Amino acid sequence: MSVFTTRLVPLGLRVAILLAAAGVLGALANTLLPMRIAWVEDWSRYVEARAFSEQLTLAPLEQVRELAASGSHIIFDARSLADYEEGHLPGAMPLPFEDVDEQFFQYQAILFPEQPILTYCSGVECDDAIELAIYLRKQGFTNLVLYVGGWDEWQKSEE
Repeated sequence: MSVFTTRLVPLGLRVAILLAAAGVLGALANTLLPMRIAWVEDWSRYVEARAFSEQLTLAPLEQVRELAASGSHIIFDARSLADYEEGHLPGAMPLPFEDVDEQFFQYQAILFPEQPILTYCSGVECDDAIELAIYLRKQGFTNLVLYVGGWDEWQKSEE
């Protein structure tokens, strides 16, 4: 019988030993292996990097201001409906990514494949806007722009 299966070693101590062993093995693997384990994701650049790999156009704040003022783009807010109702970009329409399969049909009649569309969500740490843009591309839309700064950046610029 193993020491770990007897009543001599309490359950809490066994868990602590297993966690410590996992940590040591993970650190060792991260040191020795050529492909490192991503311990922490840099979300501030994650969405931008993903947009680049998906070949999506990014719009900075000043361009978004121009697009919103001109009305040239349909603007979709990918945040929850509750967040949208608390505030949104001028002219934006709610299309929460969490409900996109159920909500998209209501906009299909006003959209065409080359329709310029801008998507945004909360900010640099939110990936709902890029997920919405990818969804729209799969639906056949080709003129997509992503506003990574999102509602957070927009609000700060208005202060």
